[in-house]
Amino acid sequence: MNPRFGRRSFFAGGLWAALAWVSLTCFGARPYQPIRGDPMVEPWRWRAYLELSGLDAQCMTAGAGGTLWFGLSDGVASYDGIEWKRHLEGGVLGGTVNTVCAESDGTLYAGGWWGISQINGGQWTRLIPALGNRFADIRRLTLAPDGSLWAATSWGALRRQESMWTLYTDAATAARLRQDPRNQILRLELYPEAMLAKSRTGSQPANRSDLNEVCADRQGRIWFGTRGGEVICHTPASAASEGGWALYNESDGLVSGRSPAILPLQDGTVWVVPAPSEQASVFDGNAWRTIPLPAPGVAPDGGRLLQTRDGVIWLSSRYILFAYRDGQWQTY
Repeated sequence: MNPRFGRRSFFAGGLWAALAWVSLTCFGARPYQPIRGDPMVEPWRWRAYLELSGLDAQCMTAGAGGTLWFGLSDGVASYDGIEWKRHLEGGVLGGTVNTVCAESDGTLYAGGWWGISQINGGQWTRLIPALGNRFADIRRLTLAPDGSLWAATSWGALRRQESMWTLYTDAATAARLRQDPRNQILRLELYPEAMLAKSRTGSQPANRSDLNEVCADRQGRIWFGTRGGEVICHTPASAASEGGWALYNESDGLVSGRSPAILPLQDGTVWVVPAPSEQASVFDGNAWRTIPLPAPGVAPDGGRLLQTRDGVIWLSSRYILFAYRDGQWQTY
C-alpha cells in the first residue's frame, strides 16, 4: 500500500464525516421557514371600479352567488362580477343606506334613517315602517343563526322573527313610542333594571338604547355597541339572570371610547375597538384584556373589523388598513 495514498484516504474520510456531523447538528435543528410575499403590496392584484365614483358608498356585503351589494347615499348598487346595477326604488329605500346584510337564499336587507327594506326575487318591499312614516335611525343590520334579523337603532335593539317586530329599549323610550299609534307594529320589551342602573367610571354618556353596532357570534349571542362606547351582550331564550342581558364598560376592563366596532372571531373571542383608540379590547368569555394598536390607531370617526378565512383580522380606519397576523400588526 502506498502510505501517502492511505493518509489522503483517511483525511478525506474524516473530512466528510465532520461535514456530515456539522450538517446534522447545526442545520438540521432549524426548520426551514419560507418567506412569503405580501399580496397587499403587489399592484397587479388591485383594481379600481369607477362605477362607484361619486356615489358615496357607506357599506357593503357579499350576497348569494358572490354578488356584491353596496349601500350608497342614494339607494343600493349591486355587482355580480359582470354587470353593475343601480337600485333607487323611490320611497322603498328612502335615501342614504347605512347598512346592508344578505341571506343565503338571495334576500338582501337594507336600512337607514327611513327604516328597513328588502329585495327578494328582484322585488323591493318596505318592511318597517309604512311609507311616509318616520322611524328610528337604523345604524347596522345582522342575521342571527336562528334566522332572526337584528338591527342596532337609535331607539334600541330591534328584532324581527318571522312577522314579529320586538324592540328592546328603556322605559322612557318605550313610554314615548306608546303614545304614537303608528308604532303599534312594535312589541316593546324593557331592558333589565340592573343593566340600566350600572354606573360608568368615564365621562361618556350611558344611553343604552342609542346603538351603533350589532353582530352575532356562532353561539347565537347578539352583541351591541352603544354610541357611548359600552357593549351589550344578549343571549336569546336564556334562562340566566337578567333575562340573558349583560352590559360591559370601563369597570369591566373595556377600553373607553365611542361607537365601538365589534367582531366575534373564529376562536370564540370577541374584539371591540372604540373610536378614537390606540387599543383593542378582547373578551375570552370570562374577562377582558387589551392589546395595543399600531400608530396612529383608530380615528375619531371610527373603524370597521373583519376576519378573513385565513384567520387574519383586518381593521380599517381613516386612510389606513391594519392587518393582525400571527400576533403581529401590519400597517397599510
